[in-house]
Amino acid sequence: MRVLHLIDTPGPGGAETVLLHIAAGLSARSWDCLVMVPEEGWLSEVARDTGVPVIFNPGHGSADAKYLLGIHNAVRDFSPHLVHAHLLTSSVYASVAAGALNGLPVVCTFHGRPDVPLDDPYLQVKTRLLNRHTNALVCVSWGLRDFMDDEVGKPFDRARVIENGISPPSTHSGRKPLRMGVTGGDDWVVGALGNVRHAKDYRTLVRAAEVVLARRDDVRFQIAGDLTGEPDLTNDLRREIFDRGLGARMELLGFVEEVSEYLQGLDVFTSSSLTEGLPLSTVQALVEARPAVLTDCSGSSEVVEHGETGLLVPVGDPTALAEGILRLIEDRPLSKRLSLRGRQDVGQRFGLERMVLQYEALYRRMIALQETSAGRLGD
Repeated sequence: MRVLHLIDTPGPGGAETVLLHIAAGLSARSWDCLVMVPEEGWLSEVARDTGVPVIFNPGHGSADAKYLLGIHNAVRDFSPHLVHAHLLTSSVYASVAAGALNGLPVVCTFHGRPDVPLDDPYLQVKTRLLNRHTNALVCVSWGLRDFMDDEVGKPFDRARVIENGISPPSTHSGRKPLRMGVTGGDDWVVGALGNVRHAKDYRTLVRAAEVVLARRDDVRFQIAGDLTGEPDLTNDLRREIFDRGLGARMELLGFVEEVSEYLQGLDVFTSSSLTEGLPLSTVQALVEARPAVLTDCSGSSEVVEHGETGLLVPVGDPTALAEGILRLIEDRPLSKRLSLRGRQDVGQRFGLERMVLQYEALYRRMIALQETSAGRLGD
C-alpha cells in the first residue's frame, strides 16, 4: 500500500515530528510512504536520515495553482492508495486534488487550534472543501476535537481522535552532570520546549521567572525551540528578558536537535501555553521522568493529572506558574513521585506503536471503502 504524506511547513515542530513518526512507523510495517514538503529543511533532512523518501512542492497562499498541480503530479506518478495531509492548507489542497482523482481518500490531521484560524475570511469555504465523504478528519486530542466542533462545526462534528505517540528512550540515565548552556555550579535548571509562537505565551514564563528569582538566586531558565518562525515575537521576548534584568538567568537556546539530552538536563519542565493540541514536548518530558508544571489548557490537561502526574496552574498567571516551579524545586519527594508516576502513565497511554497502528487501521478502512465504492461504480 502506498501513502502520500503532505504538510505545508518544513519544520521543525510537533506536527512535522508526528508526520515523520507515522511515515517511518508505516514504512517499517511494509507500507510505501512518500513525503511531500514545500522546501528543504529540518523535516526533509530527518526524513532522509530515517529512510523515508521526500519530494518538494513549493506553495504559498490560498489559491496556488502550481501547488495544486504539484500534488496532482505526485499522485499521478506515485499512484498512492491514500493521501495523508497535516494542517489546514495541505488538507484543503489535498481534498481538492483528490476530488478530481476518482475520490482518492484523504486523512486530514489537525494538531492545534492555530491550525484553523477562526478569523480566516475563507474558513467556511475551506471547511466545505474538507467535507468530502472520502475524507477522514483527525484531531490529536479530545479537547481540540471539541473546540473544532463547537467553533467550526461541520465537518469537525465527525472528526475522530488519534493521540500523538512517541518512542520510550532506550536508556534513562537521569539528570546529566553537564547540561546545555550550564557551565558549572549547582543551579536548578527549569526549561520549556517549543518553538517561539504566540500560543506558547513565553511572556508569562518570563514573568514567572522574575518571581522565582526574587526568592531564589540558584535557578536558571531555558527555552529550547526554533526562534525564526516569528522574528518580531522573538525580539519582543528577548527585550522582555533584558528589561526585567533576567539576561544572566534566562536563555533562549534556539532549536535543539537532541531533545532527550536537553530534557534529561532539566530539574523541572514547564509549559506556559495558552492552548495546545496534544503537547508532544510534555509527553517527551514525562517520558524522561521530568517533574512538570503546566498551564491548565486544553491538551496539556489531557496529558497531566494535577497532583498525580504533574502540576497544573491557571493560564496566563505568572505568579501561579512561579509557585508551581518553586514547589517542585523545594518539595523533592513530591517532585520524585510526580515524575515517576508521570513517566509510567504516558508510557502506557502515548506509545508510538499505538498511534501508528491506529492510523494504519484507519487507512485500511478508508482504502477498503474506496475500493468497494469504485467496484460498485464499475458494476
